[in-house]
Amino acid sequence: ANLGIALPLEFVQLRKSEGDDASCLNLNRVTAPRILGLPTAPLKGRFSFVQSTQELDADDPWTSLKTPLAGDVIPAIADQTVIQWGLGMAVGDTLVYLDEAGQEMKLKLIGGLANSIFQGNILIDEALFLKHFPSSSGTHVFLVDAATTDREAATEVLARAFRNEGTEITPAADRLAAFNQVENTYLSIFMLLGGLAMIIGTIGLGIVLVRNILDRVQEVGILQAIGFKKRDVMRLIIREHLVLLLLGTLSGTLAAFMAILPSLLSEFVTASWHTAVVIIALVLANGYVWVALITRRVLRGGVWDGVRGE
Repeated sequence: ANLGIALPLEFVQLRKSEGDDASCLNLNRVTAPRILGLPTAPLKGRFSFVQSTQELDADDPWTSLKTPLAGDVIPAIADQTVIQWGLGMAVGDTLVYLDEAGQEMKLKLIGGLANSIFQGNILIDEALFLKHFPSSSGTHVFLVDAATTDREAATEVLARAFRNEGTEITPAADRLAAFNQVENTYLSIFMLLGGLAMIIGTIGLGIVLVRNILDRVQEVGILQAIGFKKRDVMRLIIREHLVLLLLGTLSGTLAAFMAILPSLLSEFVTASWHTAVVIIALVLANGYVWVALITRRVLRGGVWDGVRGE
């Protein structure tokens, strides 16, 4: 009320230690991400976990952060993308820090979150955070749950209330969009490289096809001599290479399917089968067009002059 906030807002205060940003916005490999100490009660039933160890309570995961593990190891949670790509580690591994007293502080990653606003940070219980960083005063990070559908109004009210505090307010949707934009950029690059590979493969297919036809002049001559028409020979050669195209596409599709199978089995990943079918259809159509055009072009050229000599 003293801040002049009329909207019904719920605040969750997080304590922060200094560290590196381990989100996808930082392309460098980090060893000591920022640690956030948070109260676990307000997070009950929120956020989803991709992976976990046996120390993580399946019914109420966030309460698992309250109890230290054997050897005074602190349970910790982070985004799965941070664990796998930012740290190059896996759920169950242990991070080693030095607290403000210079004592060794071990954090075991007991859970990996699905894509969340916490990306780039390591999460531990607030009480355990204060145990190792007792001089930490105040809070630097806030989560705000606005019971309103007017996001712009809530952002404006918060900006006005904290205008003298140098606060940076970022809606959760915008923060996740920033993370996804980096991921989408990578996907666009890979798609561009895939398109380039398909163009190079098409050129290679054309070269192999031309060389194959030129090496089969005798066979073509025999087929013509026993009564095959030029049209029939073209169809025969086109069908032979279409079989190779189908087998090559099938083997490539199976290899790609096996590569992404672990992701497909995850309940947090949705596959666009429609897009996959369209891409495969375009590859087959592109291959067919080039096989037909090159075959007709070569057989209508100087090959038939050599056939007469056979």
